[in-house]
Amino acid sequence: MIGNVDRAREVFRCRSEVPDWCNVTLAYLGLNRLRYPYCLNLPGLHPVVLDEISDLWAFWQVFLRRVYSVSASDFLILDAGANIGLFTLLAARESQSSRIIALEPFPSTFRRLVENVNNNQMADRVTCLNIALGDSTELRCMDLIPQFSQRRHLDRQGAERKTEFVSVPTTTLARVLESHWNITPKLSKTRPRNSSHFFSVLVLDWSAMSGTAKVMVSLTFCKRTWHLPFGRQLRPALIDTRCIG
Repeated sequence: MIGNVDRAREVFRCRSEVPDWCNVTLAYLGLNRLRYPYCLNLPGLHPVVLDEISDLWAFWQVFLRRVYSVSASDFLILDAGANIGLFTLLAARESQSSRIIALEPFPSTFRRLVENVNNNQMADRVTCLNIALGDSTELRCMDLIPQFSQRRHLDRQGAERKTEFVSVPTTTLARVLESHWNITPKLSKTRPRNSSHFFSVLVLDWSAMSGTAKVMVSLTFCKRTWHLPFGRQLRPALIDTRCIG
């Protein structure tokens, strides 16, 4: 029963967000097909182009299911694995005083992210970086095999690879903060008092992480949300802090 109520809430939100809400809902449920590329009109935003069904799935999760929470008082937002920027756009719209860093390693997806940010005239608040988070600063690789952009993942470079790939830079969270916000993250159990430098929201995309330390969670005073590949669950054993340093 609770699940049905949640689904009804998502459909109601779709009706308020999307003029073509009926076709979008049916397409998400697999009862209809949208003609891609599909131009998605949203209140307060420049139209967003969806290139494939996975973009629609991501839109539904971010804008309608609201898997990532955002409030108007959020100060700093890191979207690690921003993909085409759907959460970045939602966060910038809902929290208009926030500063946002959006990380996306795959080149063609990064170009779509930058395009969406520029189309919405958000470049003064959103910093887009063509990198991934990892436990070290180095080059990793992402396969060029045709697949949904949300399913791409990082691997180590190696001559033994049998598929075409693109090299992408990885760096740590500490370097990102120090380079772009002059913030040095420190391990802490509590939110520091009298400090204006803290994350309100930290959104992590599993596919944009690399190394044994897939995810870092040392900034325990911030809200954290996770975006995992389809069908994968987060296990506490995979949580590590090495991506910080």
